[in-house]
Order: sequence, then structure tokens, then C-alpha cells
Amino acid sequence: MTPGPTPAPPEVLAAVAQPVIHHRGPDYKKLYAECLARLREVFRTESEVLLFGASGTGAMESADTTGVRGKGVTPYLLKELATKSGGRTLKTNIALLVANARLAAGIAAAYSARKARL
Repeated sequence: MTPGPTPAPPEVLAAVAQPVIHHRGPDYKKLYAECLARLREVFRTESEVLLFGASGTGAMESADTTGVRGKGVTPYLLKELATKSGGRTLKTNIALLVANARLAAGIAAAYSARKARL
């Protein structure tokens, strides 16, 4: 069972009432590009962002569908990412690591500053 009902603010209800943009329609390409640009801002990177259109379960399912199982799954997924990114996964992973380290340092600094004020 799930909790509920959960009240939703009017702006949320207005947002979900908007027409759905089909992922193969002409408006989607623009929306997708905007999302990738925003993700570069979120991850504080100039590198290209690779957006996998499913959860980790979707990645595992793609491996299973092709008959890859067990110890072969991780190499399969890494090869797929390398192929889809044009071989830029190492550079992208390094950029992600640096962005995460910067974010963590910022959080740690803010936490320390707040703790010092208490």
C-alpha cells in the first residue's frame, strides 16, 4: 500500500496538466537538448552528458535481452557506454568524479561553517 492521498500544490497540478511531448516528436529534440545543457550545469562540467533513457534496471534488462548474464554484464554495459559516447566515457567519468568532488567539498565547507556558528 502507498500513503495518500497526497495534496499537490496548484502549480504542480498545472504542470502535469500540460500536453505530453512525445519522445519521437519534433518538440522532444529541443527539450532533450535543453535537459542536456541543464545537466552540464548541474554536474558543473563542459563535457558532453550521456543520458541513458532508463533506470539501472533498464541497463540490466538491455544486457539480459542480448543474452549477457552474470560476470559478463559489467563489461557489456561499459562497452555499450563507450560505444554510445564515441569512446568518451573515460573523460566523462573523470569529469563526473571532479564535479562530484567539488560538490562534496562545497557541502562539507557549508556544513563546517554552519556547525561553527552553532
